[in-house]
Amino acid sequence: MSAGAAPTTWRPQAPRRRALSPDGPVDPARPATAHQITTPAAIPGGIR
Repeated sequence: MSAGAAPTTWRPQAPRRRALSPDGPVDPARPATAHQITTPAAIPGGIR
């Protein structure tokens, strides 16, 4: 049973992580702009 639950739990987490990878940890209050995506260091919350 656990074997079947593993892939099911892993699938929904994979796309979510990929979406945050290119943009980095983008805050919901601040929209993700092309400049922020290119420079994740510009986001103070992105470094932490």
